[in-house]
Amino acid sequence: MNAVCFDIGGTAIKYALVSQNKGIAHQGKITTPYDLTTFQKVIAEVVEEYAATDEITAVGISMPGYINPQTGYAERAGALAYLDHKNIIDVLSEKISFPIYIENDARCAALAERYSGNAQGLDNFIVMTIGTGIGTAFYLNGSLYRGASFKAGEFGHSRIDYQKRPQHTMHDIFSTRILVEEYKKHMKIPAPAVVTGEEVFETAKLDPEVEEMIQGWVQWVCVGIYNLACTFNPEKILIGGGVSANPELLPRIERQLSQVDERWITDFYTVIEPCKYLNNAGILGAFYFVEQQLEKQTVKGES
Repeated sequence: MNAVCFDIGGTAIKYALVSQNKGIAHQGKITTPYDLTTFQKVIAEVVEEYAATDEITAVGISMPGYINPQTGYAERAGALAYLDHKNIIDVLSEKISFPIYIENDARCAALAERYSGNAQGLDNFIVMTIGTGIGTAFYLNGSLYRGASFKAGEFGHSRIDYQKRPQHTMHDIFSTRILVEEYKKHMKIPAPAVVTGEEVFETAKLDPEVEEMIQGWVQWVCVGIYNLACTFNPEKILIGGGVSANPELLPRIERQLSQVDERWITDFYTVIEPCKYLNNAGILGAFYFVEQQLEKQTVKGES
């Protein structure tokens, strides 16, 4: 089975031809369009290109937002506002003849980890991604938990500093974006300049003020992790996002978690690991979601 899979983000769309036997056979990236017509066009062109040389079974899509995977309807579509309140499967089916399956990007990352990543064999785990915002996906009792209206996992909208910053969400307190913004102000770097989390961690080795900044940031990350652990009692919490590849992050988190609450050790300790998949998590998760749906259809057809 071959599927053309897409990981749709606010600035770029990653895509790949994925097969059961070979995994990711070929991949590429295009700029995310700013209008619906162009979006339809570029997605269809990628599918047509692969279909010209390979036998395609289906199209899988990973994207942000409140996505109903059963119908394809997106109440919200992240930064792609032109897809809000639209059925994305219907929109793309105007240009694509193959079956289309779509799921939220954080939940796709969880599927990738469950099928072939660092959550293999687990029935209860959480993926928390730290990037431009805070994303989470819950894999509970052997399946993805989506919530009553497909909004489960919007943990980044939680308030954790209500007395001092009542309107600030987790996105506004401990996303990597916030750490980088604070670093730029401290270093007097112009706002448009590109700075990575890796640069911040490297500078901290020589600058005590930046080190203090990171410690404060990690403390808030630990608050988020602690809240997840005592709420869901998972077997693991997997940390994703570009910053998770930094070898310093997990040791810092482990050191500081007990400072959030001493019951971390006695009552709520949870294994914390980085996600196995970073850039390919959405694509692989979309493929595994396609596999799931095709298997369900096969079983239903047999019964």
